[in-house]
Amino acid sequence: SSKKNPHHWTDEETRFFLSLMLGRGDEPGLFTRIKLKKVERKTAMKQVATIMREERSYDITWNQVDNRWKSLLSSYRKVEDHNNTSGNEAIPGGPYHDEVS
Repeated sequence: SSKKNPHHWTDEETRFFLSLMLGRGDEPGLFTRIKLKKVERKTAMKQVATIMREERSYDITWNQVDNRWKSLLSSYRKVEDHNNTSGNEAIPGGPYHDEVS
């Protein structure tokens, strides 16, 4: 996919992606390994894209995975910043807000 034809993530794809980033069962996710500096972000995103292609046959690139992660984190931070600003009425997070927190 190119910038002119971006990948539109399904709920199933996003939830599987989050399970890889945040962990499945007792297995830590790649996000923990990135934070602990055990793996570089680009390497982690390539691993996630490979797993998504091999385990679920999703047609996805590491760039699309990286952009989705940035988008989810950005949405989460916007809601948190808004809700933590004195005087603002709290707004609910998006569908993946609790998973990202």
